Amino acid sequence: MNYRRKRRLFALGMSLSVLWGCSDENSVDASNNETTANVVSYDDDDWYQDYNEQDCEVINLNDQTGKVTISRAGTYLLKGTLKGQVEIAVSQKDSVRLILDQVNITSESGSAIICTQCKKLILSLPEGTKNTVIDGSTYQDQSEDAPDAAIYSQDDLTINGTGELIINANYQDGIKTKDTLKLMEGSVSIKAVDDGILGKDFVYVHEGTYTVDAGGDGMKTTYDKDNEKGDMIIENGTFTITAGNDGVQSEHRLAIYDGTFTINSGGGSVNAATATNAFEPGGSGRWNQPVSESSQTTTASAKGIKAGSELTIYGGLYQMDTSDDAFHSNDELMVENGHFTIASGDDGLHADGTLTIQSGSINITKSYEGIEGSELIINGGDLLVTSSDDGLNAAGGSDEDNETQPSPDQFKDKDHKIVIHGGSLQIDAQGDGIDSNGSILMDGGTMVIWGAEDGANGALDYDTSCDVNGGTLIAVGSSQMAMAPSASSTQNAVMINLPTQSAQSLSYLSDNSGNMILGFTSPRAYSNVVISSPKLKSDETYQLYIGGSGGSVNDYGYIESGIGSGTAAATLTLNDRISVYGNAGNGFGAPQGNSGGKPNNIPDQPMPPDDNRKENNDPGKRP
Repeated sequence: MNYRRKRRLFALGMSLSVLWGCSDENSVDASNNETTANVVSYDDDDWYQDYNEQDCEVINLNDQTGKVTISRAGTYLLKGTLKGQVEIAVSQKDSVRLILDQVNITSESGSAIICTQCKKLILSLPEGTKNTVIDGSTYQDQSEDAPDAAIYSQDDLTINGTGELIINANYQDGIKTKDTLKLMEGSVSIKAVDDGILGKDFVYVHEGTYTVDAGGDGMKTTYDKDNEKGDMIIENGTFTITAGNDGVQSEHRLAIYDGTFTINSGGGSVNAATATNAFEPGGSGRWNQPVSESSQTTTASAKGIKAGSELTIYGGLYQMDTSDDAFHSNDELMVENGHFTIASGDDGLHADGTLTIQSGSINITKSYEGIEGSELIINGGDLLVTSSDDGLNAAGGSDEDNETQPSPDQFKDKDHKIVIHGGSLQIDAQGDGIDSNGSILMDGGTMVIWGAEDGANGALDYDTSCDVNGGTLIAVGSSQMAMAPSASSTQNAVMINLPTQSAQSLSYLSDNSGNMILGFTSPRAYSNVVISSPKLKSDETYQLYIGGSGGSVNDYGYIESGIGSGTAAATLTLNDRISVYGNAGNGFGAPQGNSGGKPNNIPDQPMPPDDNRKENNDPGKRP
């Protein structure tokens, strides 16, 4: 995905319009500033403007009962407490601004603030004010398109100012518009039976603090007729969202430019699918799938941040605890920057299409699969991935075989691949460390993989090829299904199969002169080690030692120097691009062309260390 293109796609367009004032004649003409799917268009009246009380129509709610109706354009200053409803119904060509000054509105049946018609409704929150809006638990109008939110607008809605707005939505939604919603700043707190913040056509957020506790989705767009609308763009802000379903959800494109996000969705990662509840509706982690094969009823989605098409993140701070995917795109997902701490009941980051990581710090502390997409492209960043299944996965596959997890995702029809150009990856996986239903290419960066102990998984797993042309690769795991890089790689690699070594045992590779190449300490027992490094030279002899002391783990997850002593467990000479010592349990692991398939050059039993012996690694010959 081209970053510059995406930046232009979501470029900010500031409209030039008449400055909004408190008198009726200073209305806004935004006829030439239509909001499109590709541009954020802010009008001058979207920004908070100071006011003079004498220029506004003042409504003292203490003097009102029942419904207060505003039927003409203008700016209205509301004060006091109302047990009833404020309704705005003006010409479709006119805008209305409500300035909320220590307002408390409680409606027993219906929305507390409702706009049935206007060009735009603006709610302003002056600095230092605290305003409360509460709707009833039942609404009189139960028709299909009837209002269903504490603050409801049929048309554009903007909320601005630095004051405080508290919303208790006892019926369904907190804030809802059937058009475009702009949240410019302020402190907004919402507790909603269903959705917290909802804009049908677009949702634009420019700063502010938002606390949402929602039984349904935290914040979302809903336009699904075509791709021209339904986008969401967030420019900074602080978001604390607890949602029964999705935390933030855009029907189409979603772009985030900075901000601080603390999101818990679907009860959090502890509410992931299990063998006993995987097919139960609600709270099961089996989101967006039929409850049974014969039922058309589906459970809700409970992802952290989700986009129906493109999801792009240009920075920010993210603390995610989600039952389903923490970040999910039905098409492309791109991370340009940011700091992420993720605990997920399913995937940490998921894209049905291409998932690209340019930079940033990503710590996935818990997941089913860590990072998953049809294609994975990693150009930079610092990644720590912990997964109960695969760490990195191109085009899924294991979900289909595991009834305790959500059903397979709908991946795009691409050449499935994992490409690593740079960055630092540390993967702790109970399944495959890195799994591609296609190819793997690594030509830069560092990747340290702690694979599973069980023989059904390998630290490396691929279908067609695994070319390592640069960078540092350490893959440690079981030997039974182990695979080495392909012979088509341009950087040397060694694959060493051993008797099972205990967890936390220190191991290191040295050349024949005693110069240490690198070392590691595996968190689990292992019997297979794959190492590729620019330091490995053809026709040189290397030894793998077990035990010893000294050295310290660097930021990349391995030890660069300082280990001494230890017992030599394997000796091999790099006669080929991929040199193999010992026998993988199921016969996998040695290179065969570009496939990394079944070897034909490995002895039946591990050979004893012998400094003078050279392995015969010609794929066409047996020793």
